[in-house]
Amino acid sequence: MTFISWGYYALLMAALAAYYLLPRRLRWWTLLAFSVLFGASMGADTLLWMGVSAVVSYAGARFIHQNRGTKKARAALWISLGICFALLIVFKYLGFGLRILTRLMWALGLEASAPAFSLAMPVGISFYIFQVTGYLADVYRGECEPVRHFGKYALAVSFFPKMMQGPIEPVQHFMRELDEEKPFDEKQFVLGLVTILLGIAQKTLVADRLAVAVDKVYASAAQGLPITTGASLIAILFYAFQLYADFAGYTMIALGSASLFGLKLSPNFRQPYLAASIADFWRRWHMTLSAWLRKNIYFPLGGSRVKTARWCLNVIAVFFVSGLWHGAGLNFIVWGLLHGVYQVAGKLSSPIRQRLKKPLPARLSHAVSVVCTFALVCFAWVFFRALNVAEAMAVLGGLFTGGAFSLAQVGLSLPEMICCVLAIAAMVTLDGWNERGNAAQWIASRGILLRWGICLALLTLIILFGRYGSLAASSFIYVGF
Repeated sequence: MTFISWGYYALLMAALAAYYLLPRRLRWWTLLAFSVLFGASMGADTLLWMGVSAVVSYAGARFIHQNRGTKKARAALWISLGICFALLIVFKYLGFGLRILTRLMWALGLEASAPAFSLAMPVGISFYIFQVTGYLADVYRGECEPVRHFGKYALAVSFFPKMMQGPIEPVQHFMRELDEEKPFDEKQFVLGLVTILLGIAQKTLVADRLAVAVDKVYASAAQGLPITTGASLIAILFYAFQLYADFAGYTMIALGSASLFGLKLSPNFRQPYLAASIADFWRRWHMTLSAWLRKNIYFPLGGSRVKTARWCLNVIAVFFVSGLWHGAGLNFIVWGLLHGVYQVAGKLSSPIRQRLKKPLPARLSHAVSVVCTFALVCFAWVFFRALNVAEAMAVLGGLFTGGAFSLAQVGLSLPEMICCVLAIAAMVTLDGWNERGNAAQWIASRGILLRWGICLALLTLIILFGRYGSLAASSFIYVGF
């Protein structure tokens, strides 16, 4: 069951009906029951390992709090973290590690190989493991009290709108939302509906349309077929917007779904392609992951309160972890390290860049920074999208091959290409609007005729021009992470 399926919206409507018909004291039970039902649709392993991580982190946090400041608390922290991260390592990284070990043995001239190992990765494991480990660290540092009610804690971990792809919601934030007595708020409910609709539009009108060209070019790279400069440029540019529309669309549906129940989840995006530097990009892209990495890796390493050389190492370490979190592959490590190098180079070159930009008008200087940042991000995305480093290099190599370009090379007809360009233009326009205000809130606050007229027009566009028509099943990119 995905967010772009009739099954999800049937479950959402049933959950809403039960939530608002039952007494307030039973509402959290309703959400937990439907979260379990949603998790079960992903497979029994999803519920099992999510349950294990919830039990371990709940018990660990209670023990840490009761023994705060002692060696027992520190031991409990490391044991709890070890168990939770062991789940992630076994399912996500063990096979990758064994393959690397095999290559090292062959490089050393040893005719031996590590055993092959592969397990189906439970849906959402990267997200809920980071959520529960962040909670354990917060309790250990004394930044929050442990949750006493296990049922509500289990809901904080498993709440179905954020189960598959986050956001990585701090447990204490969710518990505050859950414990507040909130009457039905029509404005928030309408805002939730509008936000869901905008998320579906981003997924079906933008992401899934652009995916056709991206998949075609990367498939050619994987097969060793020649790629022209035009095809490579289109694939690189289209993937940047495909990934953004896909992940941001999911997040909007998640936030909108939570809003229908009167709950507010943390935002994950803030117009990232309008960033004027790589540091600014990471304040706007996947914001909850960035916050987790800063709080639990960057700051403990010393953050910026260290000498320049050590700061550079800290940044590289954080982005190495970010790359590895996204996937068990050298291509993801390269992607993460590229962003680390970008950050380091950006800081070290700041005085020179400021002198070069000084003669330029402020707006032109800002525009140049935005374009350069976007170009660097797009270059790194090639490694993120490719199945391996060789495939990424083939796509990048296509930039220099020249050759005659035709739309057939990207698997599109002329009308489809026009739709793709218009979809990107619409997304850029929406981001420009959101940079100055909030499009969803503006639509939700209009009069009833204008508000629902806009929603009906958007729904019509989704049905007529959405790549998957009227909400047929469609997977999201980050579900694989």
